[in-house]
Amino acid sequence: MALVFTSFLYLIAFSGAVASNKIGINYGRLGNNLPSPARSIELLQNMNVGRVKLYDADYEILNLLSGKNIDVAITVANDEIAGIAANQRLADQWVYEHVVTHYPNTRIRFVLVGHEVFSSINTTQDMQIARDLVPAIRRVKNTLRARGIRNVKVGTPLAMDMMETTYPPSSGSFKPELLEFMVPLLKFINGTKSSFFVDVYPYFAWFQSQAMNQTSINLDFALLRTGNESYTDPQTGLVYKNLLDQMLDSVVYAMAKLGYDDVNLAISETGWPHEGGPGATRENAAEYNNNLIRKMSAGSSNGTPARPNMRHDGCIFGDPSLIIQHRMRFNDPTSVFGCRLQSGNKSDEQIGWCGGCCGRRGVSNSVGAAEGDGMRADPVGAVVGGGRWGEISSDRFGGGWRSKIRSDCETLQGWKRVKH
Repeated sequence: MALVFTSFLYLIAFSGAVASNKIGINYGRLGNNLPSPARSIELLQNMNVGRVKLYDADYEILNLLSGKNIDVAITVANDEIAGIAANQRLADQWVYEHVVTHYPNTRIRFVLVGHEVFSSINTTQDMQIARDLVPAIRRVKNTLRARGIRNVKVGTPLAMDMMETTYPPSSGSFKPELLEFMVPLLKFINGTKSSFFVDVYPYFAWFQSQAMNQTSINLDFALLRTGNESYTDPQTGLVYKNLLDQMLDSVVYAMAKLGYDDVNLAISETGWPHEGGPGATRENAAEYNNNLIRKMSAGSSNGTPARPNMRHDGCIFGDPSLIIQHRMRFNDPTSVFGCRLQSGNKSDEQIGWCGGCCGRRGVSNSVGAAEGDGMRADPVGAVVGGGRWGEISSDRFGGGWRSKIRSDCETLQGWKRVKH
């Protein structure tokens, strides 16, 4: 069975110049029964999202984001890299169509060139794309500079399979065959004050340790649970309280070995699967996300042991197709991420499961708009945006909590937290 992620993706740039965190969502458009782009942007606003990441640079979406108080990251597709690397005019055209046309009314902050380009070097074409990555990044940046656009950073998200060694963190190193790409990439990032973006999933490191019959990685450690579990790096003496910090610092040390010990580090994706493998449960996925949010909200103490003073400027990216875009009929007992509702009405609104990612907002159990369009602080359930509130029941129904729809409320739009 394939692993299924609750799809919380994070773009968290570590920078000392940032005063606060911004919550955001990854806007993935692959899926069935997705709401219209206009409705999706409305939902983002109602959720008080501060940032949104696109896996493309769609004109309609960027146009809808115009005038909104939302920072935007857009993406150059992998199959566009070779052309842009070879031709400055193509870079100029791409930037004009996807940045200049919308900026600054649409608050584009990042152009991400490609996605995990170094993870699939299996053919001659793959190798060429890897070689073209940094030249393409440079051309995009050259165009932005020529246009006088200084506040848009350029980078690329990479997966942790770029690492040769991650344990202990101080031994972190990149794969030797990738060094020809890593050195110029780090040189560019350092020179432009951009960020080194990493897709980091503690689940896979934990799973691998279980598959190899190793006991060195405890589930509590991987889920960021606070407690007595810790690991001390024998070379540095640094004490790690969770696996995420340990993995991030392995990248920090790998960059330092190449002479770049002060490059901003960014998490472009993270999460925990909710089904499909050992330890992949809804409860664990929710706990990981909640613990991560708690960690990232800890102010000056949310750095890693190797970089304790770094702050996290970033977004929590949750795929709308898994959080707010699931459709279900209220008279259908099928559970969607643990959500079960009972009502005689059918609805075209969306029900999704969040596990409390927006738990620090207002509370309301009354019919009508809640103050601040808030989540319940526990969080058990909530209604966001144009939906009406339902009564939050304290009893159990089919393994989860249930919500009774008030007689004057045909639809409920919000999150339910699974409790078993």
